[in-house]
Formats: sequence, C-alpha cells, structure tokens
Amino acid sequence: GAPLLCCHEIPGSGMRLARLLARRGAPNLPRFSASTQQRRSLCTTQALITATPRLSDRFSTMAMATAAAAGVTAAAMVGKAGKAECEVCADVETAEQMHNTPSTSRQAVLDFLETAVAKAPEDGQLQWRLGRACVKRAEETDLDGAAKLAVLERGMAAMERARAAPGGDACFKTAMYSGIVLNAHTECLGTKAQLEGSTTCKEHWVKAAELSTAANGRPDPTVLNLLGRWCFTFADMGWVTRRVAAAVFAVVPTSSYDEALDYFQRAETSEPGFYLNNRMMIGKCLLRKGDCTAAKEWLTKAVAMDKVDAEAAKDHAEATELLKQC
Repeated sequence: GAPLLCCHEIPGSGMRLARLLARRGAPNLPRFSASTQQRRSLCTTQALITATPRLSDRFSTMAMATAAAAGVTAAAMVGKAGKAECEVCADVETAEQMHNTPSTSRQAVLDFLETAVAKAPEDGQLQWRLGRACVKRAEETDLDGAAKLAVLERGMAAMERARAAPGGDACFKTAMYSGIVLNAHTECLGTKAQLEGSTTCKEHWVKAAELSTAANGRPDPTVLNLLGRWCFTFADMGWVTRRVAAAVFAVVPTSSYDEALDYFQRAETSEPGFYLNNRMMIGKCLLRKGDCTAAKEWLTKAVAMDKVDAEAAKDHAEATELLKQC
C-alpha cells in the first residue's frame, strides 16, 4: 500500500535509501557504511525498486535494503534477468542529467527519451519524463502552432502510457505531469478547450499533492505552485473569458487571490527560491491585492533569478513588466 517512490525522489546514498526502504517494511536493518564507489553502484538497485516494480516480487524488502546499503548492484542480484531493468535505470539517469543541464537542447532530451521509450515502452518512469520533455520543447519559441501542437499530442500519449504503466497511479510525478501536459495541450486549442480541461488538470494536481505528501511527508512545492496558478486563473478571469466559462460549466469554478497566494507562499516556504514563476506569482497576487510594497519585494526577487529555460525567460519578462506597476 505504500506509494511508489520515483527514481528522482530517492536520495543518492545507500544508507538513505535503506532508511526509505525501512519505512516500507524492513524496520530492523543492519548498519552499513557506503563508500563513494558503492554509492555509485546504487543506480541499478534503484531501477528494481522504482522503474520496474514487478521485480519486487522476486526479492524481499530486507534483501533490497541490505543490498542498497552495502552498495551491491542490482545486476549482481538478478543477473541476466535484470539487464533490461538496469538499462532502463541508466536511461532514466541520463534523461535527468540532460534535463537538468541548461546547455542541452530540449530537442536533444526529447530525441533521447523517444529512443529510450522505444526500447522500454511499458516503463512509466521513462514515459512521464517523455511527457515532460514534450512540454519543455513546446515552450520554445522556434515552433509554430502546428508543430507545437504535434509535440504536445506526443506528450499526451506518453502520459496516458505512464498512467497505465505498473505503479503509474501511485507516482506523483505522473499525476503532476498529466495535468501539466493536458494544460499545455488545451492551451494550444483555445480558451474553450482549456476551460474544459481545467477541472481534470486540477484533479491530477490534487492527486499529485496527496501522493507527494504520502511519499515525502509534505506536498511537492511544484504541485502547490500549479494549484496556486489554477486558483489565480479563475480569480483573475476577465468578463469575456467568464462568459465562455459559463457556457462550459454548469457552475463556473471560483477562487480568490488569497487562495492562490496561500498556495504560492506554502510552496516558497517549503523550498525557498525553487522556481522563478513562484516568486513572480507571489508578487502578482500581492499586486492584484493592492500591496505594491510587498509585490515589489517578490518581483525583485524573481528578476534576480537565472533564466534557466524558455519558461523562466518568459516569467522573467513578465516580472520585469509587473515591476513597472509598483
């Protein structure tokens, strides 16, 4: 019944992984010290636990935790049967490194993941990362409308496969990116489509908040930011958009700047400075509420952050414009 731990959520040492596993049913683990080389070997052990949960039936939680703490590789435990799973883990690790390297083109990340997914189409960890890569590629300005939509449709398909994969319904990143990809896709289709998809987006993000809280003891800050943006959208809705919404919903969802601000502030408290957009949205909410002094403080913090990708550059430009209103 414990939530599936995604690869990126597992700390990078054998002992810390062992402690996580202890929570899943191995409370009396022996103490180990892990060398640097042993910690490096942890990657393939993680694959068994996260990328391919079906293998967990072959090994006890105690055995997996002991192996992780001692630095024993998954390959040594499963032999030839684990080769494909180890390759998946290596692809996941490479994808994360590429995603987190600003100098790596978003197209290169997308191409790599499409190749990796072709080798392991049932792996949910690769699939949600493919969905994320599609969104990041679609954010770049060199794509026209049709090309952007085509990329996002590939992302929608990837997220559908991620949800259907073993453990997909228990991974908060799958839930989170299901909402993100859906929101980006419907945005391309126009206001009516985006409004029609908004309720489903929120459902994905509420589920992601629940799963991340169960796994980590607190909601993921990015999920809180997404829920804040959802609230802000309906709080800030203009007359024309509200007329369209009235045609879509029997009762138009409502929210407030205070509700949105609460989500953004909780996210910032959880992980200060994690996201340029979050600081920009705190400033934007405060500006809408008429608190120009506080808004200026947060918008100044936002523009001081690095523009690490196309989304950050867009948010940086918006924060710069909003500062002129303070």
